[in-house]
Amino acid sequence: MKKIKKNKIIILTRFKFKKFDLDRYEIKFFKKKFNVEIHDFSKLLYPHYNSSFTENYAIDEAIKKFKSVEKWKKHIHKIRKFNNSKVFVLNLLTVDSLKTFKILRFIKTNNFKRIDFLNFGLPEYSHEKNLISIFEHYKLKCKQLFYRTRFLIGNLKFILNQYFFNKIAGIFVDIKPEYLFVAGKKFLDSKKSDSYCIKGNSWDYSRYLRDLKKNKKTINVKSNYAVFLANPGPKYPTDSKLYKTKITETVKNWYGSLDKFFYNLEQKLGIKVIVATHPKAKYEKKIKNLSNRQAYKNIAMELVKNCKYVITHQSTALSYATIYKKPIFFIYTNETKNNPGLFKYNNFLSKLLVGKFINLNNYSKNDINFKVENLKKKYNYYIKNYLTCRSDKKTNYEIITNLIKN
Repeated sequence: MKKIKKNKIIILTRFKFKKFDLDRYEIKFFKKKFNVEIHDFSKLLYPHYNSSFTENYAIDEAIKKFKSVEKWKKHIHKIRKFNNSKVFVLNLLTVDSLKTFKILRFIKTNNFKRIDFLNFGLPEYSHEKNLISIFEHYKLKCKQLFYRTRFLIGNLKFILNQYFFNKIAGIFVDIKPEYLFVAGKKFLDSKKSDSYCIKGNSWDYSRYLRDLKKNKKTINVKSNYAVFLANPGPKYPTDSKLYKTKITETVKNWYGSLDKFFYNLEQKLGIKVIVATHPKAKYEKKIKNLSNRQAYKNIAMELVKNCKYVITHQSTALSYATIYKKPIFFIYTNETKNNPGLFKYNNFLSKLLVGKFINLNNYSKNDINFKVENLKKKYNYYIKNYLTCRSDKKTNYEIITNLIKN
């Protein structure tokens, strides 16, 4: 076998890659410059977790699945043997287990350059301490212990494992990445002392920058509309399955309440509501549970760009609402209150982004009136602090490509 001269990028992922992920992580652009492999550890790290439907998963020659660390190591040895150029690793794994620790340690011992990511596109409570009172914080923590005990224990275990493998084990065995890709001033400031930070964008913001350069998408929605950024549940599996817990919303209450709210919104504002299907959900052109309202797949940004209002339960795609300056309805139900963490974070985001926080089981039609003050100022603050660290409009793949070439 001939030696490979083209630089290689290996992407480590803990979940199965969806078709949406191929676009989100700009795989086709990386392929133009590098040999790309996507190493799928979903069967090894989270064998119980299936977050999507078969038709949503990506089929790509770059994807290689591994069920054991040893088989993966053998594959890495082959890469070392037949690749005489640079090998860079884009790490999407979370260091929350001995298995991931071994994987990242092996990357280090093979002298591959690794890039980790701190570019979620969503804020943390610690960034905006004035928005949620200490009393409210601990009140909801106590409720979470009662209503979501298994989730709280699972999340605590996750945090402790992260701390152990990153901090304690890291004292004796170095697994620190060579680079940390950061989006937003708040996250960058939290890593001020680290010289290995690379200023970048959230993946949603990078998607927006790609659209600025070349927009091919056309949306066949001619009337004024609001777009609902759908969550997969309760009809389809959610991330709660990762912690083996049930979601608190029921199909009957959630969709019934949502459908009624959409109807009242349409009547009050003279617009129609359409749905941006979640990447993990089964795609339906018409949502039966929502009076057969029209749905679209994998074009959330384009839908938000042309809409009048955005409706969300909690979605990273609300970034597009801040970019295109769209008012946001943050919605919940009485059942959502049984998930105190979700309820608290939704409330937190609504305060930060001056959105309407509406209980679908208890609101008046007057609540639908939406006059937003300082929306542009608040949204620009959000973009600067949580979506990007740059002003040059370089996309993530351009930033990473320049780093590797240098």
